[in-house]
Amino acid sequence: IVAEAPFLSLQTHLKGKARLLGFPQQPFGFLTSFWIGVQNGFYGWGFRVDKYAANLRCPVLLQYGARDPLVLQSELDAIYAALPPPHKSLEIYEEAAHESLLGVEPAHWMKAVGDFLKTH
Repeated sequence: IVAEAPFLSLQTHLKGKARLLGFPQQPFGFLTSFWIGVQNGFYGWGFRVDKYAANLRCPVLLQYGARDPLVLQSELDAIYAALPPPHKSLEIYEEAAHESLLGVEPAHWMKAVGDFLKTH
């Protein structure tokens, strides 16, 4: 799995959207997570990527833009910590935000993804 800019939970994703739009993260994240879950038949507050990541048994490369205003570094750290070793990797792109990492730092992306694919 190669994942770029993964958010920690539905609620943190929605809080990030609110942050970008300039309005209060709460209660927007809390209420909208609930309502999305109701509309789609799942427990919106319980949707947590770190919970699912802990059950993965395949190699994972997490990639993140250090200037990402939507996904916080703490979210990425929680997901990475939850991934079982030994086949997990993390790449931080210093010049990138929440955008195509390949488009911003193509040489870094090609090396990171290429090395990951060669070793796994």
